[in-house]
Parts: sequence; C-alpha cells; structure tokens
Amino acid sequence: MMSGSVSFVLCVDTEGPLYESPEACIERVNRLFDLSLVPSAEILAALQKGEIDLGEQTEAVARVVSPDIRDWFGNWKDVEENVDFGRRPEYRNQVIDDEGRGLIFNWFICDWKDFPDNPRRKPMGLNQVFDHYWSLFKDTPETDPLYFHHHARPFSGASHQPCHNWSNVPDHITKLSANLLEYGHWPACVRTPIMAPDIHLFLEQWFPFDLSNTAVDTNGQPDVSNRRWTDWEGAPSDWSLYTPALHDYRRPGNLGRTIGRSVQMGSRYGNLERHELVAAFERARNGEHVLVSAHTHDHSPCRKLSSYYDMINTVRADFPDVTYHNATATDAFRRALGIPDKKAPTFTLSQDGAAVTCRSDAPIWGAQPWFCFKTRDGRYLWDNTDMLDDRTWRYFLDDYTYPIDLVERVAFAASDAVGNTAVAMSRVQDGKLATLALHSAA
Repeated sequence: MMSGSVSFVLCVDTEGPLYESPEACIERVNRLFDLSLVPSAEILAALQKGEIDLGEQTEAVARVVSPDIRDWFGNWKDVEENVDFGRRPEYRNQVIDDEGRGLIFNWFICDWKDFPDNPRRKPMGLNQVFDHYWSLFKDTPETDPLYFHHHARPFSGASHQPCHNWSNVPDHITKLSANLLEYGHWPACVRTPIMAPDIHLFLEQWFPFDLSNTAVDTNGQPDVSNRRWTDWEGAPSDWSLYTPALHDYRRPGNLGRTIGRSVQMGSRYGNLERHELVAAFERARNGEHVLVSAHTHDHSPCRKLSSYYDMINTVRADFPDVTYHNATATDAFRRALGIPDKKAPTFTLSQDGAAVTCRSDAPIWGAQPWFCFKTRDGRYLWDNTDMLDDRTWRYFLDDYTYPIDLVERVAFAASDAVGNTAVAMSRVQDGKLATLALHSAA
C-alpha cells in the first residue's frame, strides 16, 4: 500500500493586542470556579507560586493564571515584534517539509466592531486588524493566507465576554463586506471560536472549508467542559474530515462544506500532543492524506511554539515513508479530500439601468455570490440576489432597495468547491458602473 501524507495547517486567530489586569484575571478565576478570591496582584502572584490551596480546583486554576498562558501582548508594538519574529526564515525553517517549504501561517482575522465595553483594550474599529495584516501579507498568500474569524457581540456589549449567536448583531456581514469592498478580499476558509445552529447554517452558505472543530480534552476548565460556549461533544477527534448534518454540526451528514479539526498550542486546555500526531501519521502510513491543524493567537508569543515544532520533527522521523507538508488551509483540504485544483471562476459584471448582473464562467460554492455595496455616506450593506440561473445573478439598485445614485461601489465574491475565490468590484459614477476590478485567486 502506498503511504499517504500529513498536511500541517498552522492557524493564527488574529485579533490584535490583548490586555488583562491582575485584578481582572482574579475576577475571571472567581467566575470560572465559583470562588471569592480578592482581586489583586498579590493574590495572582500567590496563585502563580502555588501558595493557595484550592483543593481539587488547584490544578485547573493554575492553568488559568500561569505566566506561560497569560503571556499576551497588550499593545500593537509588541504584537508587531512578535509577528516580525515569526516571519524570519530561521523561525519558519524550524520545520521544513518534504518540498523544502518552511512553516506557513494561516491568519484567521477578527476585527472588533462597536463593543461599548472594552476592558481588554482590544483594537476597536472596522478593518483595524484586517488592514494591519493585509498590508503585511497581501502579496504572499502562498505563505501567509488570510481567512475569516469572528467574535460576535454579546448582549452585554463586552468584548471579553463570549456570544452564542451571530444573528442578533450582523457584524460578521458588515466585516466580510468591508473586507471585500475596501481590499477585494474574500476568504475560502473560516474558523469560529463558538459554534451554534445559526452560525453553522450561515457558514454552510459561504465557505467550503471550516476549521472550527475543537473536539479536545478540556483539562478541567469549567467554561468548556460544561459545553456552554464550545460544544463539540461527539464530533470527530481522530483528524477525520466530514460534511456536517443539517441539524447537528457535530455529526457527519449530507451538507456541503467540509469541517476539519484544529487543536490549540500553548493554551490552558486542548493542546496538540504527541499521541495526536502519531495517530495522524499512522493514518497516513495506511494510505490516507491527513489534515492536522493547530492554532495560536497573534498576541501570544510565537517563540513558545518551538516545542511543538520539535515534536513534529521527532514524530516525522519515525515515519520516513509518510510525506509531510506545511500547508495553507485550502491546499490541505484539497489534498486530504483528494480533489484536484482547477482554474478559479471569473466574474463579469454588466448593467441595465438599475439592474447589475454578475455572470460566472464556472460553478461557485453555494446558491449565490456574496453581494454587497458601499453607500456614499460610508455604510456597508449586503443583500441577496435574484438567481437567474446557476451562474447568473442580478440585483436592482433602486428605490425599493437603495438608489444607485447613492452607491459608491458594488462587489460580488464567491469561492468554488475547491477553495478558489472570485471577486468582481466596480465603482459607481453618475449611476453607472465604472473601472471594473476583477480578481480570481487559487
């Protein structure tokens, strides 16, 4: 039997700086473990030194307060230095694959929009994070592709609190539209920190590839072990890819997008372990093409990941017959699914009065492309299109929707089933499309 391969997808949840005061850390510990510790730097230091006995909760609390976990960079200067360090050839070449490539960073970008309560000092504003990384990596998608990540706004409006739905506040729609209209970018892959039925069905419409599965050992952390915020109970945990069921994203079914698993690195729970890697290489030895993914954050020191890279190299050495790839998310999915790459679709725009029509020369993912427009007063709006056939879509910009004279630009975008993307944009001048910008990418 021919051996298969292992593709390693290194994901970075890209959220910008993160600050947490000692007092806020203890408040978080109190909430997580139903304690009543005095929020102070002194109590935090005592916990970190193991000077406070919390009984059976001691070990789990120690993970939360560990300096090796709470090592986040709280300002852009430090985050930028961290990113620059991770771009160095000597860093990327800690793991060189069988094609001579170093590590590939897959940046899953999250902007923070309109959170009125922001004690963690996250960078607020539409495109604030995206613009930062676009300026760095727009010309190097083969080593630093940009994908989509989203934290929704909870009822409290607090940026440090989780939210269990995307439906109440459509910021994900605004963010995707702003990324598209300002930068011509459309992502083929997504990672969401929290999954729920409404999120599941939204992702199904737009993304062929999804790395949100975090079926892992929760290491006694109550906010994940109780399945409140991240529930992947029963989802595949053996590196299997699957298409989800309609009513349960954790179960294999007959929907379209493919879900892969991504574990953590350097976190308080669910980290990549040697036995997980060995299992992946054993599957590959039996002829499978296996996608292995692990994720970190841009505000977490990339220096501390070297032990994971050493582990990869050590396990690889035990499987010389298995091909190893450092991979973009899209390439890894293609390889694991056995689907060949193909030419990306090309979109063509035309106009007949208020009607703007988009035609594709090839099939796309989903029923329609993403359609959005920017108004002359600076808003980003999205809507469904008229589906004329499986490759032609139309939208009327008029008094029933939005007058075309008040529109600054329009855009259509989509992926195809193998993760290529197609984008068509146009400025609007005097009610007419002008200076078309077309883009296709593998």
